[in-house]
Amino acid sequence: MSTSFGDRLTSSIRKYGPLCVGFDPHPNSIPALFGEDLPAIKAFS
Repeated sequence: MSTSFGDRLTSSIRKYGPLCVGFDPHPNSIPALFGEDLPAIKAFS
């Protein structure tokens, strides 16, 4: 019997640790709502 996606995901998290999905946006594509000076983004770039 095949396992569900949830079962496979849970198994992988237990084996490898939590899943972290992110993205690396170009500074010009960040909405003005977040301000122009984004120290956290600059720190990780």
